Amino acid sequence: MKASLLRVPAIAAVALYVLAITGGVAGALAPQPIDASEQGPLAFVAMTVMVVLFVSSLFYMDRIRQRHEDRQNPRE
Repeated sequence: MKASLLRVPAIAAVALYVLAITGGVAGALAPQPIDASEQGPLAFVAMTVMVVLFVSSLFYMDRIRQRHEDRQNPRE
């Protein structure tokens, strides 16, 4: 019982530490890695890749859902 009571503050301390570290690292990165005013073609390619990955993930998740439904309700 006592060990579980010690875990809560330890987990909170680790979470706070991780939050502080990731916040510091995020602040070191450029807020805008691709500037469309200077790197127009690169920005377009990056946006296109992002949109293709997003749409692909939607199709993939829908396919997984359909397979799961087919396993739950086999056709007679």
